[in-house]
Amino acid sequence: MEIETPEYKVAGPAALSFVILVIIFTIVGAISGGVLGAIVTFFVTIVFFLGVPLSFWRLTASRGSDRVFRRIIVPRPHEWLLRSLRLPTAGPSEYVLIGSPRLPRRLTWRLVQTISIVFLIASDATLLVSALLRNSPMTEVAYFFGFGFLSLIIAVPFVVMLWVYEDAGVRRFDIADNTVSKVGGWIEQFFVGTGVASAFLRFVESIGGGTAEAAGVVLALFIALVPPCLIVTVYFHAELQAKYVEKFLSSKSALNLGRRTLEPS
Repeated sequence: MEIETPEYKVAGPAALSFVILVIIFTIVGAISGGVLGAIVTFFVTIVFFLGVPLSFWRLTASRGSDRVFRRIIVPRPHEWLLRSLRLPTAGPSEYVLIGSPRLPRRLTWRLVQTISIVFLIASDATLLVSALLRNSPMTEVAYFFGFGFLSLIIAVPFVVMLWVYEDAGVRRFDIADNTVSKVGGWIEQFFVGTGVASAFLRFVESIGGGTAEAAGVVLALFIALVPPCLIVTVYFHAELQAKYVEKFLSSKSALNLGRRTLEPS
């Protein structure tokens, strides 16, 4: 069954933001290294900010979706973590397929998830390292960018697998309540919310300096991290997501799932 890929209106703004990012880095390369510096920086920026994250996302969606579902999602060895975080754990339940596989018509919520994960992990990790090492403000900014980029290529791919399950129609069926819910819904509760904004504000406050300096840091980090989050998420859904959903549905894990006619909650 071929899954239709919608036309995402956000693709244009996402591409524009990435073009602006590439132009900025290319100009910096030209200033520091002339024409050769501009050419090298142009290609390095595209590969670094687009090619590297996409490679990790593709690898995780292709190789990890079936394995993680069989070895982690179904056996549920992670429920001890949910209980320690005081998040709800599943009662008697099973995983089923609901409806027909389809990609989301809009990507707004998934873009929010990507950016939230990147900025939350970067904020908390930078504050933790700074508390231990007592770094300078500029070093903290460098750490923030590093942790943010690592989050985009290492942490977000785990959410990408949840998107594959969701688009494939996989849901957790609660036997006692006779209801269905998305796989890994607790991750959204943990990473997406007001905690992201508060963590980022704590990071900005830790930098010190005046309002102008803080605003400059915020602008620089948004320019460096938000466009890659947008373009990678949009490109992945527009060009690759349908293929990996189909691949998961043809896997042994999906073929062993039962089907139900209940509507998702």
